[in-house]
Amino acid sequence: MDARASWVSKIDSMSYDQIRADEQLMATVRTTGNQLFGDNCAACHGSDGKGGNNYPNLADDDWLWGSGPEKIQQTLTVGINSRHADTRVAQMPAFGKDEMLDRQQVRDVAAYVMALSDPSTSTAENIDQVDKGREVFLTTCAACHGENAKGNPDMGAPNLTDGQWVYGGGLQNIIDSIHGGRQGHMPTWDERLSPSEIKILALYVNALGQQEP
Repeated sequence: MDARASWVSKIDSMSYDQIRADEQLMATVRTTGNQLFGDNCAACHGSDGKGGNNYPNLADDDWLWGSGPEKIQQTLTVGINSRHADTRVAQMPAFGKDEMLDRQQVRDVAAYVMALSDPSTSTAENIDQVDKGREVFLTTCAACHGENAKGNPDMGAPNLTDGQWVYGGGLQNIIDSIHGGRQGHMPTWDERLSPSEIKILALYVNALGQQEP
């Protein structure tokens, strides 16, 4: 009990940089973090953190809300579209379902977005459609995703150019997202986990994202 109290006290009082510089403490973080992740996060994100079933991959170092344990700690604490007063809020509108774009515009911008992450899909046969999709993107999507489509971590708007997809990167997946919208949900963990446990999880999850090249 005294040994646990000692390292928990260190976790609570030390900065993230200080903890990561302490290899002995990080060994405890990895062991404890793995257990906490398995008990609380694996049901959605998988035991390896690689996601699935419309849940984000946490092992690819591609973060909707910005990288680093501080950002992850905030997400764990307040959740996403949760009941927490300070929750992170993100929603992609249903551009087709709510008739903000017509059917052809949805298909055009989907072709453009797909070409952003896979340029090989832009061919002589569909270049006119891709060009039309770019115009739709600039007037409809760039406000959140940026004119360069690199995303905006302040809004949880994903980078659309890197080939990392929560809901699938196939053309029909992208069409479905644009037509019907998306609104993910992550619960707040501040009522279930202690501040030190959340801090350990933030360090553990951040390390997961650095495992892949």
